[in-house]
Amino acid sequence: MTRKHSWRQWDKIHIGRTPHGKPIFGDLNYNVSKADGVVVLVGYSNRVGIDIIANNKNQFNASDLKGLFSARELGLSSGEKPIVEERHLVGWAYKEAYMKFIGVPDWDSITSYEFLEVNPPRPAEVFKECTVFIRGVRQECYTEVHNIDDSYFVAIYAMNAPEKAEEKDFRRLKLQEIIPTIQEI
Repeated sequence: MTRKHSWRQWDKIHIGRTPHGKPIFGDLNYNVSKADGVVVLVGYSNRVGIDIIANNKNQFNASDLKGLFSARELGLSSGEKPIVEERHLVGWAYKEAYMKFIGVPDWDSITSYEFLEVNPPRPAEVFKECTVFIRGVRQECYTEVHNIDDSYFVAIYAMNAPEKAEEKDFRRLKLQEIIPTIQEI
């Protein structure tokens, strides 16, 4: 079945803002993130935050981890020195997605945003379970992380899980698929 697109002229498109300053188009809340020339966009019926991070442990120094993650997130015994792991990359992507979700880049509170039991998925897998504490309060929220070709992690933060009717597989689109051809305009 082919889905017919309902195209609009550029001057008829109006992007609004939610009370939290997040972009909205009609009933569609969306968020965009980019890393190394790769762009991800998530549209959702509720407010959503997203972040993409390259799967490259060299982007963090082990000495910086204590300023970015809580003691619980690092899970170190006293005297142990942290080493950068994939779970830190995913945890950082969750922190960024959360700040995009709330619409405030609150770097001074970054260690109070705790994403625990973070399990980086294998390529093409999705991991949907982690425990979230914001300023010591456990959150009832929805988290999701994708592993794209073992090159990127994409983290999503929302208040509610998608309804079955709107839950779709995460998939790649080529630019040609989303830009109308001359005949369609």
